[in-house]
Amino acid sequence: MVVIICVENRNGILFNHRRVSRDAAVLQRIAENSKKPVLISPFSATLFKDFSNVLICENPLDEAKDGDICFIEDMDIVPYLDKISKIILYHWNRDYPADTFLPEIEKYGWKSDKIFEFQGKSHEKITEEEFTYEK
Repeated sequence: MVVIICVENRNGILFNHRRVSRDAAVLQRIAENSKKPVLISPFSATLFKDFSNVLICENPLDEAKDGDICFIEDMDIVPYLDKISKIILYHWNRDYPADTFLPEIEKYGWKSDKIFEFQGKSHEKITEEEFTYEK
């Protein structure tokens, strides 16, 4: 499965059970680049309300099959790393308050192998970074 996560500069993903930020250009890019439906949790449903290519699941990481795409905001991916083939991070390139963080995936053997920068709607620069597992 492919996992997509948005992070601020310290890998923060949530603050007080709310996402640290969002950007319409990121959501549009995810929708345009996804050939399969994107599995999301109910927490993320409001972000994707205008997109038809999504599937709301109680736990996308449990329900995903090989090759599925999961947008994750409120779940720990570490227990699922052996099922994940690629991780895509969207970096906001800003510091936001955060109290829930994505672990440093490089410590688990993941290697950055592709970086693309673009301008968002509400963020001047967003960095898309792809990671693959280095065996």
